Amino acid sequence: MFLHPKKHSKHFLISEGMSVVDMGSGSGHFTLEVAERVGPHGKVYAIEIQPELVNKVAADARGAGHTHVRVIHADLEKKPNGTTLKDKIADRVLLINTLSQINDKIGVLEEAKRLLAHKGALVVIDWRPASGSPWPDHHLLHPDQAKALLKKAGFEEVLEIELPHHHYGFIARKIVKKSNK
Repeated sequence: MFLHPKKHSKHFLISEGMSVVDMGSGSGHFTLEVAERVGPHGKVYAIEIQPELVNKVAADARGAGHTHVRVIHADLEKKPNGTTLKDKIADRVLLINTLSQINDKIGVLEEAKRLLAHKGALVVIDWRPASGSPWPDHHLLHPDQAKALLKKAGFEEVLEIELPHHHYGFIARKIVKKSNK
């Protein structure tokens, strides 16, 4: 019923040397797998609001020898700059089982957009309603609702990620406005 980071992160189009921000990293399952994928020349930023999870991810990253993982205790919904990171630092931003838990969804999507480099992409994965998730269905977003939020925040869907039936996922890019030149 749960996602398997090694199996599912292969769909994120992450390669060695990339910079990745895991927004709402939780206990770090995807953070640690992504750290393997980007290698020691890449960078992973794990952003989490719960102090005990921040400590867990930091300890697990150290234990795995991932010196290129930076764990940050921050509130994604704080404005401006909830992640505390600089603009355009990420090749990928991950929102895994996070978007449905956030009150200010557009604000967090705009923060993700701020972090993305020019050709960067946002990976959104979340629980489907009526899927047996640990969250009440009224907190969960239908995939069409998530797509609408992405569009409203200035993203376009690039591809749908194939996942088990209890989750849905998208890779989205910032909509680039064409100049009149």
